[in-house]
Amino acid sequence: MKTHNNADRAHAAELALVAFAGYMESRKLEELADSRQSNNEWLTDILTDLRHWARVEDLDFDNAVQLSEGHFQCELDECASDEEGGAE
Repeated sequence: MKTHNNADRAHAAELALVAFAGYMESRKLEELADSRQSNNEWLTDILTDLRHWARVEDLDFDNAVQLSEGHFQCELDECASDEEGGAE
């Protein structure tokens, strides 16, 4: 039995991005004034901050991104298989 599907994974990522954006907006409220960033800008910011965190923690961010591409493709294939009736 599967515990997650790709819609669940996308929703979890959206929640993380919304939490990050809310935190950053509260920290930079005066700087932002009336301007709000796009979702793409928030995505870039969170990836940049994750890259900084990985460096502090001595983690290989680029390797993690490469591995995540493999996971992503596998999950897409799993989803396509589910749509063809392969899921139970």
